[in-house]
Amino acid sequence: VLAEVVFTGAFTGELTWRDRVHQGAGQRFSLPGVVVLRTRDGAVTSVKTLYDRDDWLRQIDVPTC
Repeated sequence: VLAEVVFTGAFTGELTWRDRVHQGAGQRFSLPGVVVLRTRDGAVTSVKTLYDRDDWLRQIDVPTC
């Protein structure tokens, strides 16, 4: 099962990226993505979420280079 989604929220946690710790300050983000569900016998067996990581990092003010 495939579903197009938009992930939205505010970065309020802590992220370690390229050996540097970034503290969230409520930076808002909104980015398109896809959710992939695998099912077997009527049950969900796995869930995968896909989105553009660099787009998200830019939106929360984390350098991508």
